[in-house]
Amino acid sequence: MRRAEPDIPPRPGGWTRDDLEAAVVDAVTEWITPLIPAGAPEGFCRVEAPGGCG
Repeated sequence: MRRAEPDIPPRPGGWTRDDLEAAVVDAVTEWITPLIPAGAPEGFCRVEAPGGCG
């Protein structure tokens, strides 16, 4: 059975806000990748954080 959501690690004490943001963007990318139509042109859909990530 496929889970609807990937595992998200807890925020370790040493993580910065940027580290957490990068982890969230990676998780969201994993969630939506299966929703992008096969053969979609490059740039059809992208995931980014306001102001960039990292």
